[in-house]
Amino acid sequence: MPGGSSPEERFFLRKRYEDAVALFAQALRDNPDYTFESQGLRESGWTYLGRAQYHTGRFADACASLEHALKLHPDDHMGRLFLGLSTARNGDFPKGRGQIERGAKALYDWLEAIEAGAPFEAAWDPQRDIRSAIETILALISRDDIGQEQLMSSAEWVGQRLEDEIDYVRRDLSRQFE
Repeated sequence: MPGGSSPEERFFLRKRYEDAVALFAQALRDNPDYTFESQGLRESGWTYLGRAQYHTGRFADACASLEHALKLHPDDHMGRLFLGLSTARNGDFPKGRGQIERGAKALYDWLEAIEAGAPFEAAWDPQRDIRSAIETILALISRDDIGQEQLMSSAEWVGQRLEDEIDYVRRDLSRQFE
């Protein structure tokens, strides 16, 4: 599963989401409790399945998978962010917006805590691109005349950028031990 070179992760990272959905579903039948964790960023296999379903436009399925992920791990911040996106795309924008806000705040706080814990090793989000995007999301949410598509695309960008960041950090850490 995620965190190395599993087939489902490779399909997910290559944006072959239909294949990823099938492989994650099979993998979760074999190990329904699988969780990937990298320096405190926790995502269950259900989160990856839900995110792949989201990217294939199966928003109701994504909601179900992501809700299951959050029952297993309420601190699965990516799961919460994508539950918000899925809920909003599935027709309940106000409820989705609330989940996006909770997920974005939690991710921001997590990134801040990582940096505070190792200020001279800013491996996660060293240019603060992700945190700046989250600040934009939170500012959009606080407005009465919120631009739904701008909010959605910003939240999607944060999710994709964090996925990329996992690989960057993994590579940086492996170089430190070479």
